[in-house]
Amino acid sequence: MEIMNYHKTFLDLSFAEVPTMRRSQSLPPATFWAASRADFSKTAYAESLMCRAAEAFSWPVHVNENLGSLGHPEICGSPCIRFYYGSCKKGMDCQFCHLEHEASKKKLDKMQRHCFESMTEAQVLAVLLFHMERRCQKKDITDQMILILSCVRRRLKLLPEPQLTPEMTATLSKAFNKLTVGRLLDLVKQSRSVSHPFKAELQSIVARTACCAR
Repeated sequence: MEIMNYHKTFLDLSFAEVPTMRRSQSLPPATFWAASRADFSKTAYAESLMCRAAEAFSWPVHVNENLGSLGHPEICGSPCIRFYYGSCKKGMDCQFCHLEHEASKKKLDKMQRHCFESMTEAQVLAVLLFHMERRCQKKDITDQMILILSCVRRRLKLLPEPQLTPEMTATLSKAFNKLTVGRLLDLVKQSRSVSHPFKAELQSIVARTACCAR
């Protein structure tokens, strides 16, 4: 610190030592946020949040069937998260299922998605039809799903013979064996190789089947 004093006819400049204050030792931004995330992820609150919510939740015993729950549990919509937490305001018009599901919605992993997206329309429909037929036999619902299965078979006859490799079948079977008929139909809608007119036709048949499955 510099101090200026007037001495006779001159200005004297003297330097005084001032004790410095100790600065706080804060973490750099990147380190701070990384540490915060790590600490939060380890807390019992973060790890058990969904578990405690599930334990406290009681699924309604008497539920009026909404649009999304038609065809439950095989061809209904995905579970309604808002209804789960008691905040769904669409009621009967909600396109998501309000009925209880035994398991969460299954998804394809990165390798399975890459394999599925590289397939032709004939390959997609052939694989999905095989697993839909197996699922229907397992759940004893072939008669109820006959229109859906017939629609896919008819479309396959119009397409070139699908060339399925053992690697392709093995990769997708691990995931498809666990999917409901509704989830397999979702994959038809999501496939870029399947024609839009057929998707629309199949969707209308699924809607009729769901209404009949009440």
